[in-house]
Amino acid sequence: MATKLDKELIRESTVKYDDREIVMTLSTDQEIKFKLKGMKSGEVKISIEALYKQLIGFKEVNDDEEVTPIEPKVNKSLSIVNEEKVDKKRLLIDLDDLRSLNVVTAMDLQTKIKFDGIIVELIENEKEKRKILKK
Repeated sequence: MATKLDKELIRESTVKYDDREIVMTLSTDQEIKFKLKGMKSGEVKISIEALYKQLIGFKEVNDDEEVTPIEPKVNKSLSIVNEEKVDKKRLLIDLDDLRSLNVVTAMDLQTKIKFDGIIVELIENEKEKRKILKK
């Protein structure tokens, strides 16, 4: 006997794409969502009904009772392009997290202020860089 899908079910696949596992979510809104592990963006989803219809080759019935096959969707492969090649051994730190930790760190006030200024400048530079890359 099956359990109703009344809460999200998340599973990590052993299948890898771009050296990352694929995370699958069966959601309460009856969709299957896929994303690469460790990525916040790049999620793709399909309703369970639409996926089932594609798999069985369901045919739609028009208002004038004419049966026509569903147009297959174009398979698009998901590709995530990193602007820079990041060495996996290198530790990356979120600048906002670093700034928060700087506030609560025990060091003299002048050093904190100077370090905070450096972090703020890095954040602003990153925002400018992203604006330029979007254009």
